[in-house]
This record gives sequence, structure tokens and C-alpha cells, in this order.
Amino acid sequence: IGVGVKYAIDKNILGPAMRIALGYLAGAILVGFAIYLKKKYENLSAVMFAGGLAVAYFVTFIAFDFYHLFPKIVAFGTMVVLTVVTSLGAIRYDKQVIAIVGLVGGYAVPFLLSDGTGTTSALFIYMTIINAGILFLAFRKNWQPVFAVAFGCTWFIFFILTVRAALELPSDYETLLVFGSIFYVLFYVMIIANKMRHKQNLPNDGSTVVILNTIFGYVFGIILMSEIYDDSTLNGIYTLIFAASQGAVTFITSRQKEADHRLYYLSFGFALIFTMVSVPMLFDGNWITIIWALQAALFFWIGWKKDDGFFERITYIPLTLAVFSLIDTWTDMSIAIRDYPNSESIPAILNEYFISGIIFAGTIFFMAYIKNTSEKPSTLSAKGGFFKLLSDSLVYLGIAILYFVAIKEIDIFWEQKANNLKFESRSFSGFLSITEKFKTIWIIIFSLIFMGTLQLANRY
Repeated sequence: IGVGVKYAIDKNILGPAMRIALGYLAGAILVGFAIYLKKKYENLSAVMFAGGLAVAYFVTFIAFDFYHLFPKIVAFGTMVVLTVVTSLGAIRYDKQVIAIVGLVGGYAVPFLLSDGTGTTSALFIYMTIINAGILFLAFRKNWQPVFAVAFGCTWFIFFILTVRAALELPSDYETLLVFGSIFYVLFYVMIIANKMRHKQNLPNDGSTVVILNTIFGYVFGIILMSEIYDDSTLNGIYTLIFAASQGAVTFITSRQKEADHRLYYLSFGFALIFTMVSVPMLFDGNWITIIWALQAALFFWIGWKKDDGFFERITYIPLTLAVFSLIDTWTDMSIAIRDYPNSESIPAILNEYFISGIIFAGTIFFMAYIKNTSEKPSTLSAKGGFFKLLSDSLVYLGIAILYFVAIKEIDIFWEQKANNLKFESRSFSGFLSITEKFKTIWIIIFSLIFMGTLQLANRY
């Protein structure tokens, strides 16, 4: 038969319309045999059913693109109907392979029928509808491979269109931002809905999807935000909204009777990361140090209050960031002093550098107080090792920060005094050595007082 059909086509005995009709007939025969064989040979029937619909997809494409027998709207409608029939067949057969055929065909429709007249928003609306259908299948059948295909196809298409927008179509940035957020939320809803219905913990491949969905959603979003608005504050707000979405997942997961600890910790970890990333976008200088220090104190309190080693461990992430932020602000302060008289004078004691340092030291002493006044050590500290060493070192870190904050204040005072003398006298003779000597004397005096106070505090 195949040889005869090829001969008829080569000799133009069969015209385009007849060729398409034969193609549809072949697909219909496959589907018909599939239905007939379903009761006795279900697996074979499923393969034939998927094959028949795949034939119908490509025959429709050939009729539209090669022979121009259909207008675009007819070809599009036919392929959508085929996608719906394939999805219903997948449910009836309970076979994922049929759903995957329909899914791939569904995503291929707009590209196979593209003639350059469509819009990005129309394509994304169509993809959103397709993904909503997959949400229904994933919720009802727990078909993870189908979900994975939908996930991969969606973000791959989104990547291609983002590159196209960057190269030649920047007017698509707003549309990409909106639908990128929709896809991110939609896939997260799929994961949560599937987990809630089937009462299953998140498998390893599910964890991978959560991580990739979060990374894709945020990275694409923040790039598009930067291209559209180029505003650090708006980027910070966007990042904070992302953190809130992860926090919502954490809350939903924690409220379930059988909490999925993997999804819980993944979502909480991302919420923590995005919150910390948003801080330098939204705030400047010393505020960054203060907020990171307060985050560390909050996590430490939760870790010891709930005896949760996870929270106690992550305490040291914002704490380390706060230390580096404090050092960075001290560097900025030194630069500002050297830039005198072009920079503003820094008042003694009542300045943001001193206050932020005192607050930072206070949060560390608060953490040490929680540890030392607890009736029993946390499970993590009881195990000993590295994290016990860190918790035991908190009070010493607080003392060190308090000491260097005060030393830095003395340094500021005498550096500014030297700058004032230099500016007023217009002379370079003698004033440097005098102010340096006074600064050294005051540092020694303070150090002796500080050490003596520590000795008294340790005694009583």
C-alpha cells in the first residue's frame, strides 16, 4: 500500500486534497483499531490511539503549511480539538504516554501554524490554558512525567521568547514579566495540589522541579524588572514578593497534618534567601547590618525555643552577612572621613555607624542570653561539634564587636579633629603627630577601662 501511495503521489495521480484525506483516514483507522482492541490488548491499543492522533496532528499541519487547504483558524481549531481528545483519551486509558503526545502536540500547535501575525500575549494565554489542563491531569492522576514535560516545554519556550525580546522585540518585556509570574505560580500550585491530594512527600525529582521553578521564575523576573524599570527599590520589592510566595508555601505545608519536611525546608530556605537578597536592594548601609542581625536573632530564638536544629544552623548565614556588612560600612565611613571637607561631619556617638554597631552587638548578646538561660541545651548544641563551638562563641563575638565599635568611634573623633585642624590652619606641620598621639592615648585608656569592666562583670 505504501509503495502504491508513493507512486500515485509521484505521478500526481493523487492531488493534495486526496493526500490529506488519506492521511486523516489512516489516523482514523489507527484510532478505530485502538478502540476495538482496547479490552484485550490495552497497551497496544494505547500506542495505536496515540499514533493515530499524532498522524492527525501532522496531517493538519501539512494541509495548512504545505498545501494551504485550511485557513489558520480552522487548522488551529482542529489541533485544539485533537489536544482535548488526546487528553480525554489519556484519562480513559490511564496512560501517560497518550497525555504526553497530546501535550507535545498542544505546545507545537502555535509554532507549526505560525505565520508571523500572532502576538506573544496570545501565545502565552494559549499556553496558560494548556498548563491549566495539565494541572487538572496532575491533580487527578498524579502523573509526574506529564507534569515534567509541561514544565520543561513552558520554560524552554519562555527562554526562547525572552532571548527574542532582548535581541529584537523589547516591547514584549511587560508581557513576559506578567506571564512568567503566572507560570511560576501555576507550577507551584500544581506541586502543592498534587501533594495534598495524593498525600505524598516530595520525591527527589519533585525537589528538582521546585528548585528549577523558583530559579527560573526569579531569574527571568528580576532580569525583566531591571530591563523595564532599572530601579533597585522595585527590584527589592519584587524579590520580597518572591520571598512572600515561598513563605506562603512554607505556611501551607506546615499546616498539613503530615507535613512534607522536604518541601517545607526548601520553601523556607528560598524565603530566607530572597529576604536576605532583598535587604541590600531596599536599604542602604547600616540598615542592612541591622536587618540581617535581627534576622539572625529571630532564627536563633526559634531554633532554641522549638529545639529545631535547622533554624539554629541557618542563624549563622545572616549573622555572617551582618558581620561583613558592618565591616563594609566602616570602610565607607573611613572613605567619607578622608573626603573631608566634601563630606558631612559625623557627630560623636549619635551617628548611624555607632548605633548600628551597638544594635548588632545587642542582638548577639540576646542570642547568648537565650543560650545561657535555657533549661537545657538545644539538640544541636548537645551533639557538640562545630555548631556548639559557634553558639559558645557568641558572647565573645558580641564583646569583640562592642569593643571595635567604640574604638572606631574614637578613631572617627580624632580623624575628624585632624581634618579640621588641617583645614583651618592650612598647614601640615605638627598637627598630624598631635592628633595621632591623642588618639592612641584615648584608645589605650578605653581599652584598659573595657578590660577592667569585663573582669568585674566576669567576677560578679
